[in-house]
This record gives sequence, structure tokens and C-alpha cells, in this order.
Amino acid sequence: MQDNLTVSVIIPAYNAQSFIEKAILSVLAQSAVASEIIVVNDGSSDATADILSGYLDRIIYIEQQNAGVSAARNAGISVATSDLIAFLDADDYWHPDKLAIQLQAMQENPHWVACYTRDCSDDSELNQTETESGLTFEDKTIEQIFINPYLTTSTVLVKRELLLSIGLFDTRLLTAEDIDVYYKIASLGMIGFVNRVLVHKKSVENSLGSQLCSYADNLEVIDRFLTTKPARKLEAIAPMIKAKVRLNWARELIWRGQPKAAIPIIKQALSEAPSFAARLLLYKARLKLIFVGSS
Repeated sequence: MQDNLTVSVIIPAYNAQSFIEKAILSVLAQSAVASEIIVVNDGSSDATADILSGYLDRIIYIEQQNAGVSAARNAGISVATSDLIAFLDADDYWHPDKLAIQLQAMQENPHWVACYTRDCSDDSELNQTETESGLTFEDKTIEQIFINPYLTTSTVLVKRELLLSIGLFDTRLLTAEDIDVYYKIASLGMIGFVNRVLVHKKSVENSLGSQLCSYADNLEVIDRFLTTKPARKLEAIAPMIKAKVRLNWARELIWRGQPKAAIPIIKQALSEAPSFAARLLLYKARLKLIFVGSS
């Protein structure tokens, strides 16, 4: 058992005046008290700083020129002093028992280096977890994380020393920086899963994760990870994973009315991992190109 674990909460905020207060209040309302709440104002041009000024007695406040979410998280990690780091995006918020349950999970599973929870986009679903029973903790192997690395960052609790050892978030990546971190963490130890909805995740239109560059960044992260020694045993399933990313990329292009751009991406996916789904998508892209055209 690992008793008396401490937690630093890091909240990056950029033009977050509409939701930053709700995020902070959800941390202050935790049944397990965080040792530090570190809010990094990433060059906001709205009233974010004014709102945060009302919480300076309860948060560690950092202000920097706009440099992106990775730089903001790294700035928070660099001043954190706790055993564990919990991330919370400014437009998300937590169930009151989120930290308590994850601390329990980490204490009962000392082989975990990090853990994450389920999330939702529905307030009623988040509230209903107060009466849920059957809480379970599950090990996630590196293969499972490699196949499905799309963890919601606001659900993640991770050992601070491990984050420091991997070099933090890669500020060169516009997107997929979180996937890069999860791969690195999984290669160094077991990631655990807390099977309960404990985070409300807000879907923001035109967020970085919805940009087309996220697919290319995802593929770059996969290729880069495969060059590391811990990833060699994953090479057999890598073509399937890369093909899946490409097909999702192609579907997005087709939906945006760009079937011509989608076709070579689908062909690449077929060369990596032939499948009926890829052939069907190629057929649809060609039909759309013929009958609708491409911008």
C-alpha cells in the first residue's frame, strides 16, 4: 500500500472565461483534498485572468505568453511538488469523489504508474455515479494502450517523477501530444483503469483534437514510438493501428467534401492492413468524387 500520496492538479487555461471557474470549483469540492491547484494562464486575451484573481489564495497561478497546451502543462509540472499529477482541462470538470477514488486505486495497486477513468458529456450521467456500485480497477497492458491510446487527459492521474523522466509533453506536436505521453508511460509501467464515470468532458467545436492535422500527428507519434526498444513487440499490430488512423482520417476528409484527398490515404491503409472496411470506403470515396466532385 502507498499511503499519504499527495496530488498536484494542473489546469491549463486559454481564453477560458466561460468555464474556468466551474473547473476550479470542481477541484475545490473534492472529497480528497489536492495538495496544490496549479492554473497556467496560457496568454488568454479574455477575462480569464480576472476570474482567476478571485482564487489566488487557493491556487498557484502562472501566467505565460501563449505557447499551447503542452507548454502550459509542462509549466505546471515544473513547479509541482506532489507525488502525483492530475490534469484537468479548463472546459472539463470532475465528480466530487474523482481524486479520492483514484487515490484509492493507486494505493491498492502499487504496480500502477498512472490510472485513468471513464468520462461523459452528460451532466446526469456524471451525477448518477454517486450511487453506482461495482467499482472495479483494471490493469491495461501496453498492447491495450497502443491499440486505444485515446484517454481523456482530464481523467489521468500519473506519478510526477515518471512524467519528469519521459521529458514531459512534446511542445513540437500541435496535437497527439497526449498520445505520445501515454505511450511513453505505458512502456515504463502499468497503467490502470478505474471503471467509473468521474469526469465531464466538454466537446468543443474546432478543438485541436478535431483538426485534420491530428491524424498526421497521431501517425508520427506511432512511428516514433516504434523506434524505441519497448515498442518492438508491438510491431506486429502496428500496421492495423496505423490503418485504423488513416481510415478515420479518410472518413473525415470525405465528410468534409474532400474525397480526392481521401483516396491516397485509403490506399495506404489498404497496403498496411487490407480489410473490407477499407475497400468499401475507397469505393464510397470514388463514387463521391464522380457524382459530387471535390473542392
